[in-house]
Amino acid sequence: MVFTLGNPKCKEGFVNVANWCFSFHRERATLAKSVEICEKTGGEMVILNSREKEMALTKYMEAHNPIFNRGIPKRESLRKSHLKLEATEKQAKKFCEFYKMFNDLMPSSKLYIPNAKIPVEFDENDRANLTTPAGFSIKLSSIPDAGLGAWAETQIPIYKVIGIYEGEELLENNGDVLYAWSIYLDDEDTTMHLVDAASPAKSNWLRYVNCARNSKEENVYPVFCDGLVFYMTTEVVKPNTELLVWYGSGYGLNLGIRHVHPEDDLDLDDVFYVRVSYLNQDYPGKFRFHDNTTVTYTNWNPGKLYAYYKEKYWKYDVPEAFGLLLSYDYRQWSWVPEKDYSYFTDRGGLLLPFVCEHRSNVKFS
Repeated sequence: MVFTLGNPKCKEGFVNVANWCFSFHRERATLAKSVEICEKTGGEMVILNSREKEMALTKYMEAHNPIFNRGIPKRESLRKSHLKLEATEKQAKKFCEFYKMFNDLMPSSKLYIPNAKIPVEFDENDRANLTTPAGFSIKLSSIPDAGLGAWAETQIPIYKVIGIYEGEELLENNGDVLYAWSIYLDDEDTTMHLVDAASPAKSNWLRYVNCARNSKEENVYPVFCDGLVFYMTTEVVKPNTELLVWYGSGYGLNLGIRHVHPEDDLDLDDVFYVRVSYLNQDYPGKFRFHDNTTVTYTNWNPGKLYAYYKEKYWKYDVPEAFGLLLSYDYRQWSWVPEKDYSYFTDRGGLLLPFVCEHRSNVKFS
């Protein structure tokens, strides 16, 4: 296959690669910025609609090394945030085992921070606020328009269980449960009941712990154990810090936030990734390019996911529009989806090199 550089049949800034015109961008950008830059140069993201086109593009990158640079920026920070997630999950499991073993043998104050004692006479609508234990307070949230929030007034140790989330027990979701946690059976598929803290008269102070917008804000983790929801700190919480927890994927979707870590999908160390396009998914396995043409040729790599989870992976974890990455590993090129990782990255998502295409009607002799 012959590659021609500077062919006048391609628009200025693009190079002729077999039957196509591409521009290669070393500068790393978010998906949105990549699209913007491609459009400003008179091109668009790549429509990778044939094996021949993919081979031409990948062989050119191998031969001319225009954007080859292994590794993802800020991968150390991403790795640390993923290790923090894993460590928190292990601590949550340890606490649950300990709770089940000693709940009937030890006072609750040895297991978690109990509610403050409520006066004999009180306004029932003030119950949740009155349960706030010493060292915490309820005041205006740091998140705009979030109302009241729960704050630490003293330093709280890491992995400290700060209480049980209380609320009204509901047997089914009535559609208006912004303050509710779902409690599942052991198979984690069937809902046993919901704990709804919508009413201040039937809940406690943990109802005021708002939803974190990113991993830097998140300092509380929900521990589901023995039909209850405990809140546990994930780091040392300094005085005058608001407590924030991830509310789960359902609530997050309402806020336009997705809790997906790139480490779960991508190899942050040894694989090269270049962004080439973005796709829409009509339903699992049926994709469209950004120009609405149907994706007929695919070269997917499920990455770290087992085949058993593949259908669930596409159905639930990939948003309506997502990036398409070409990954290079052990001399093999394959497709990898770029999901919304902005909860764990800087705003906008991953910064990656990218390729644009100029779809001119070029005829080659």
